[in-house]
Amino acid sequence: MRTSTPHRITLQPFLYGNTKLLVFSEVPKDLKSNLLTIPGIEWSDRRKRLYMPHSQVQIRSLLMWIKGKGYWVDQRALKETKTARLQTTSAGRKTALPIDVDTLAQLKSYTAYLETQRYAVPTIKSYTSLMTHFFAKSGISFREITKEKIMEYNHLHFINGKKSYSSQNTWISALKLFIQARDLTHVEVSDLERPRKPTTLPDVLSAKEVERIFQQITNQKHRCLLMLIYSCGLRIGEALALQLSDIRSDENLIYIRHGKGAKDRRVPLSQVILKALRSYYYYDKPKHFLFEGKPGIPYSQSSARQILKKACHRAGIKRKITLHTLRHSYATHLTNRGVNIQYLQEILGHANPKTTMLYTHLSAKDIRNVRSPLDDLDIR
Repeated sequence: MRTSTPHRITLQPFLYGNTKLLVFSEVPKDLKSNLLTIPGIEWSDRRKRLYMPHSQVQIRSLLMWIKGKGYWVDQRALKETKTARLQTTSAGRKTALPIDVDTLAQLKSYTAYLETQRYAVPTIKSYTSLMTHFFAKSGISFREITKEKIMEYNHLHFINGKKSYSSQNTWISALKLFIQARDLTHVEVSDLERPRKPTTLPDVLSAKEVERIFQQITNQKHRCLLMLIYSCGLRIGEALALQLSDIRSDENLIYIRHGKGAKDRRVPLSQVILKALRSYYYYDKPKHFLFEGKPGIPYSQSSARQILKKACHRAGIKRKITLHTLRHSYATHLTNRGVNIQYLQEILGHANPKTTMLYTHLSAKDIRNVRSPLDDLDIR
């Protein structure tokens, strides 16, 4: 009697940065959702493929799970691929290691915890990514976390790697929350010091430079997006999350939903941007979000960054300008015009007034009026 041939599942090695992964190149549709229940197996929207860490532990888990279900795993492509091992470069930096299944399960639970606590989506992605990188670079499981391992990674990755203050500070926040959420009481991090915050001032654009940037953008949607960010001092995530119903033209206000810190606020609606938005809406007809890449899907941050980058290049502005520079410039220009600092704090959505006070330092209005004593000397 002829028996049916088991369906083949093919694994292919794939290198993502320094991390070795296994990509499923052939998976039956009815099996996809079941495979996603296995800790360590994820779905890539970009490549439209399932993937998992390239480790013998992960492969054994897959083989045990698949056994008796009428499928077989084709591993022939892996025979020429050596198992990833910990290596150290001449600079002393460790390459990434595959993360064990138990730790991957803990990372999934960590992500679920952040979602349950209603952390913002960018924060969830950032915290999960930072903790994943920590385990991949350290080569340890979540049970092996110690103060010594934390300090070693902190020095190698952030100090030797010359990472920014903000990225190091964010990682410490992610780490402390992971330890708390996973109840790792044996790890004492309450005395883990955060880096000293630098006192550098962010760059700002002059009003003329802002004009030149907008003049270089011919696409109506692109121009409206950057104009809106500047006209209201919005964060890019806030601008892209705006829905059509958030524009309250009858109140001359824009409603910001779930801004930083999950806080709602209102900002004044410029009549210039309102006129531009009406013209943009007439031609583009966005369905749900004010700015959409595809119907019903918000425009991407990376595309917005490219718009600004190209406009700055054409405007002859050579220094590094980011979308957040538009927000800094808005706040500085309002400060130059004498806007009350408390109003500005409310508009910008700052929890701490000290953050808003930064713009009193950025403002050059009063500084320019200070007369140098050199001007009073009789020098010929």
